[in-house]
Amino acid sequence: MQFKLPKLFLAITLAAIACAGLLHPTYAWASAAITLTLVLRETWQFGVLIAAAIALLVLRQGVVATLLVAGAIGVVVALAGGPLP
Repeated sequence: MQFKLPKLFLAITLAAIACAGLLHPTYAWASAAITLTLVLRETWQFGVLIAAAIALLVLRQGVVATLLVAGAIGVVVALAGGPLP
């Protein structure tokens, strides 16, 4: 079963992210992370999210490198036959 956000909710969320980004980039990042967390369905996705948060906030890794590693983990899980959303 695929989870789909109602269009109104999505529009309100995007507007909130845009407004928060005008105040401070951290607010935009936090609001986007909260919204995206709501659509996570598989256990391994939460592990990737936590690892990415640690890499970004604690280890001070770059955003692009963190996204590439997270994407690579998703590919490995898919190729290994793991559960996909």
